[in-house]
Amino acid sequence: LHKEYRRQRQMCIRDSRYTPGKTILGVQAIMILGLLTTFFLASYPGIAVLMLCICTACLFGVSAPQQLLLLRFSKGGEMMGAALVQVAFNLGNAVGAYCGGLPVTYGLPYNYPALVGAGFVVIGVISTATFCKKYQTANAGI
Repeated sequence: LHKEYRRQRQMCIRDSRYTPGKTILGVQAIMILGLLTTFFLASYPGIAVLMLCICTACLFGVSAPQQLLLLRFSKGGEMMGAALVQVAFNLGNAVGAYCGGLPVTYGLPYNYPALVGAGFVVIGVISTATFCKKYQTANAGI
């Protein structure tokens, strides 16, 4: 019974329409829309709070598929891959906080950090799309 369950699970993972790469790209698209909405409509408190919740959910929606891909492509070094996941997210938080604070430091309104964040997400979309295109033939589950 256990072997049959495992075989079916592997088939579902391989045949899934929602691969980690596609999931990341979809969530990043939502994140860009949310950040741009925040930038343009931050003066409306209800919309700002809604966008805060949506963008925060997107952060969690991106992290799991990224971790899965990192572990999938670190065969033989899974422990190092798992450690580097934490390093990457901590570094991303630090760099994002620093760069997001720059517009405020230079006197721009408080909605400009959202524009900086949207720029970072665009870089993430380009990186993810490049990764998926390069490795989609090597591993069909991207």
